[in-house]
Amino acid sequence: MHKHVHEQVTYVLKGSFKFIIDHGETKDVQIVKEGDSIHFPSDTLHGCIPLEDDGILLDAFTPARADFL
Repeated sequence: MHKHVHEQVTYVLKGSFKFIIDHGETKDVQIVKEGDSIHFPSDTLHGCIPLEDDGILLDAFTPARADFL
């Protein structure tokens, strides 16, 4: 589980993943698979568990993450 100031959108290119989003008092668990996307607001605790060995995600952040450039 981690969080960052960036908003994040993740698109599943291949495979399936279990995402956990911690809203403080509640936790949201979502299974996403190829063709699905998921959004994480800024400063929201979240994590990911791959459900297949060969899964591929495409992440987009705003503002841009300098540590990923």
